[in-house]
Amino acid sequence: MFRKLSTLNREFLVLIGGQSLSSLGTAITNFALPWLLLQVTGSALQMGIGFAIETIPYLVLSIPAGVWADRYNRKRLMMRMDALRLIIIVSLPVIHLFSSIQVFEIYGVLVLMSASSAVFDASYGAALPLVMGKDFLKEGNVLRSVGTSTARVLGPAIGGALVVWLGATNTLNVDAGSYLASLISLAVIRKPFSEGVAGQRLSSRFLVEAREGMRYLFGHPLIRKLVLLASIINLWGEAVFSVLLYHMRSELHIGATWSGVVMTFVGVGILIGSLSSLWIMNHTPVVTSITGLLILQVAMPATLSFTAYPALIALCVLVYASTSGIWSVLSSVIRQSVVPNQLLGRVGSANRLFSWIAMPVGSASGGAIAQEFGAWNVFRGSSILQVLMIGWWALGLKQVSSNEKSDSPKARG
Repeated sequence: MFRKLSTLNREFLVLIGGQSLSSLGTAITNFALPWLLLQVTGSALQMGIGFAIETIPYLVLSIPAGVWADRYNRKRLMMRMDALRLIIIVSLPVIHLFSSIQVFEIYGVLVLMSASSAVFDASYGAALPLVMGKDFLKEGNVLRSVGTSTARVLGPAIGGALVVWLGATNTLNVDAGSYLASLISLAVIRKPFSEGVAGQRLSSRFLVEAREGMRYLFGHPLIRKLVLLASIINLWGEAVFSVLLYHMRSELHIGATWSGVVMTFVGVGILIGSLSSLWIMNHTPVVTSITGLLILQVAMPATLSFTAYPALIALCVLVYASTSGIWSVLSSVIRQSVVPNQLLGRVGSANRLFSWIAMPVGSASGGAIAQEFGAWNVFRGSSILQVLMIGWWALGLKQVSSNEKSDSPKARG
């Protein structure tokens, strides 16, 4: 399935292995920490605020993180952020040893983890093409997505079981161990993560460098369109997922173990999407792929708006996550194929900023609507927004199609 997979370099495989373990720890925490927040507050609104608080520092630091990733040694930045995240996540179990955890302490961990992840992700995304090699962008990105999605398959189920066995707070120690594994994997890699390290650039050029990344992002027709689409998808998608756990726990009365099993289908779907993305990129035009993904994604909020069956909820999550897995690989390959590596940190960070900026709005509004009117209405409103987005995309197909031959990963080989 993977062209020349056997010749992918060892150091890239070490990097992906370390990050896959880190992703497993994060997936466990992404179940345990919201569950802890629900235990402390019992409020859908507080949970929505928690999701929003987690997103805001990431967005605020996106542009600076991109500049730092293109300006300084990416490997050192990544190692420092891993060490910082290890300390931050283990702080809650330490606090739990001496007193009850307060909601503001959970919010503090969310803020600090988000800020350090912004810096790590900017460097990681920009370093990947150099470590994997330009000739292996498709295969490397698929393998990366497979590792991440496998972790997401295992994470929620393991997280649900560990919450029952150890408690939500102690479960966070698993994530601390995963950051240690990531640190070790980074330490043994010798391949360069940057095409030269500037280091000597004057700080007065910071805004100039930041503008270069945004100018490139919005000057490229297909990438610009993808950013706008991703922003709308993230608005309704975050509203849905920010209340889904609340919906299962408080409205449908599904326990922690079964809720974890349902959320496992996020990873299963992304894994299916990742495995199929290589074939899709090689056999389907970009515009056709994107149109199909948008149509399939509307199935989740539409079905969630009327069903109460865990199996059907899991199926909805599976379909949505599969399309998300394909989208993630496709958009990553497009950016890495088009953008010069010395700009990739800034362009990637600007892409995340403008595509994720709707996430805190979606999280907070989803929580508020669910608290007052029930999660059902969040799902219905999201369905309507997705349908409107499909119409907007369809109106601009002619313009996007005119750029497809030169910009698509299929055309680039």
